[in-house]
Amino acid sequence: MEITKITLKNIRCFENLEIDLSRHDGAKKWLVILGDNGVGKTTVLRSIALGLCEEAGASALLAELAGEWIRTGAEKGTIRIELKPYPGYNGVASIETTLTRSDYGEYKLQQLNTPKTPSDFSWEKLFVCAYGAGRGVFGTADLSEYAVTDSVYSLFNYKSELQNPELNLRRIASEAVDTSLILRKLEKVLMVKEGAIALNKSGITIDGSWGKSMPTGTLSDGYVGTLTWLLDMYGWKLLFDEKMTDTELRGIIIVDELEQHLHPKWQKQIIKLLSDQFPDVQFITSSHSPLCVIGTTDLNDDECAITVLHQGEGKVLSKSASPPRGKRADQVLTSYLFELYSTSDNQIKNNIEQYNNLYKLERNDSQEVEFQRLYKYLNETLGSAETELEKKVGQVLNNTLNALFADKIKDESVKKSPENFELIRQLNELL
Repeated sequence: MEITKITLKNIRCFENLEIDLSRHDGAKKWLVILGDNGVGKTTVLRSIALGLCEEAGASALLAELAGEWIRTGAEKGTIRIELKPYPGYNGVASIETTLTRSDYGEYKLQQLNTPKTPSDFSWEKLFVCAYGAGRGVFGTADLSEYAVTDSVYSLFNYKSELQNPELNLRRIASEAVDTSLILRKLEKVLMVKEGAIALNKSGITIDGSWGKSMPTGTLSDGYVGTLTWLLDMYGWKLLFDEKMTDTELRGIIIVDELEQHLHPKWQKQIIKLLSDQFPDVQFITSSHSPLCVIGTTDLNDDECAITVLHQGEGKVLSKSASPPRGKRADQVLTSYLFELYSTSDNQIKNNIEQYNNLYKLERNDSQEVEFQRLYKYLNETLGSAETELEKKVGQVLNNTLNALFADKIKDESVKKSPENFELIRQLNELL
């Protein structure tokens, strides 16, 4: 099953939020939710998880959370999840969960499923897992049956433990499933050599620059944490389908803060890596990383949706975006995707102002030393270029500046003009 549309009405900070993931042949495989702290990214993910639980389970999850879930001033809140159950099913399948308050102040949930009892559709086919921003690096839990309430629990309770990865692999092996196929997928996501991950009598080991056959507990949080939540998915698959016959995952996976514990190089590739290894999974994620957002450009526009949440007057609003093709990380940060004013050192503007003040003076010896120091700093900082194209653009810019100020300033002064540095700074902000 895949989600085609998410609608929240009067849920926490959202008066009316709609995220459309539909496409002509089903649903987009990726949703990346962006936004500042406090605009409801985790609320959206939790709402999706709640909407995919049955009533009793959703009520239990709500009890884990502090604060109001019905928007102030509203009598009820609604979470509506529309799904495409499987290829060839043309009807509208949806789960609509309505939240109201009882006379005792407790939440009352009522759920309406459409269709209710068709012969060719069953809600028991819904496979979903969720991973919260506080998910543990190490997994210790030992579970015996699948329930959506349990499989999404780490999104609601950050103290919850994921399943034991070694135990999951051994259980899968006992079902006569070739676990080497799972290990090869994990190796590609973790970007280690083929055959680097092994399951032996001492547990799961990984070869790498750190040495051979190293126990996972000795490795960095990035490797261990990613390995743990990926194997947690397989553990739920085994419990969901006790007659597990293959290593392919199909379902909906929710991940809050996808970039957690990952180096920037890994952040940039994680979406492509997961997409390649789990092509039948729909990933619903949030992120604070511009590099993860750049990673969406490895997908086609009809495979990926980006939703940007931002604070409006008294409510949170949303806007849709496409993968930011052709953009650098600093350009993504200063775009409407992140709305960062500048990626430059905060001291640059202050240094230009100080430099300008000294420039206008008949400087004494100590002022001259400071003037030269600032000149060197600004010239090195603002004059740096990463590519040959940027160097050529810089040369053209310098020639233009010389021409602009040649009639007012002597040749040597042109290079040291505060206007020069300020113009370069502003152009850097724009470009």
